[in-house]
Amino acid sequence: MVKKYYIKTFGCQMNVYDSQRIAAILKNLGYEEAPTPKAADLIIFNTCHIREKAAEKVFSDLGRINLIKQERAEEGKDTIIGVVGCVVQAEDSEIAKRAPFVDFATGPLTYHRLPEILSRVARKRGISIIRPSPNLTLCPKTGRKAAFPIWPFRKAATTSALTASFPIRAASNIRARLPRF
Repeated sequence: MVKKYYIKTFGCQMNVYDSQRIAAILKNLGYEEAPTPKAADLIIFNTCHIREKAAEKVFSDLGRINLIKQERAEEGKDTIIGVVGCVVQAEDSEIAKRAPFVDFATGPLTYHRLPEILSRVARKRGISIIRPSPNLTLCPKTGRKAAFPIWPFRKAATTSALTASFPIRAASNIRARLPRF
């Protein structure tokens, strides 16, 4: 059975281009485009933080997509939900808090790592949807192979969840809880 993807693009022209890049990556992985989110095994929101009320639109649509994910689960179908783009950089902790059902979130500088990200999500669920690339980059600190995300991890003080520091907005010192892989 062929896996299908659905990408919803919010905002600027650059995001339209990025969505085309993401689609090309997914096609190389053997995915086909789905006409609707309900027909998709992978749903990606490519977000823009520049446009007015962009983050709220994303959260509103994520709520609707979660209902589709639940319906598909009742039918025995797995659905992966991802948020990419600059809203992830600006609203990372809000995504983790308000949409815990999101399977991955990554900024615009890591689209080339989408195969590894999807592979990790699939392995976490005990399914195999793509082959991981053998050419993963090495983490300079540990020397281990690292694919997602590119930001440094540290253990959270009160939980075993991984925490990533996003240096983009150093003044606000944002910390986001990300799903464990």
